Amino acid sequence: MKNNYPELIVKCKDLQNGGLFPQKYTRKYGFSPEFSFENLFQNGKTIVIIFDDLDQSMNHWMIWNIPIMNLIPENIPDDEVLRNLGNAVQKSRYKGPNPPKGKRHIYQFNVYVLDCELKIKNNVKKMNLLKQWMVI
Repeated sequence: MKNNYPELIVKCKDLQNGGLFPQKYTRKYGFSPEFSFENLFQNGKTIVIIFDDLDQSMNHWMIWNIPIMNLIPENIPDDEVLRNLGNAVQKSRYKGPNPPKGKRHIYQFNVYVLDCELKIKNNVKKMNLLKQWMVI
């Protein structure tokens, strides 16, 4: 069934689809990237970001309950509950890419806009986080 919602546009400062990660977003420096959004779902309440290494089926970062905003700044602090982001919760601090020397991996950010706030603890596993609102 087709919906009538405009396509969510996610931009990530300094990152390009298929490009290399700038050093500041790698594990060496540990800065999380800046995200900007266009066409946010008008009934949206929170944003979820999941960052994975697709070559190793490894999760690098999960952050949820970010209040709807058009710009999420880079270098989110390591705190479990992020009061400067409306009490957003992250499972662990951002861990940027760190593939073995001479190897390239494929990384993916998934961004979800939800119409609710998730009531889950910060030690949740990725599959359980997704089950909170997806049918999987």
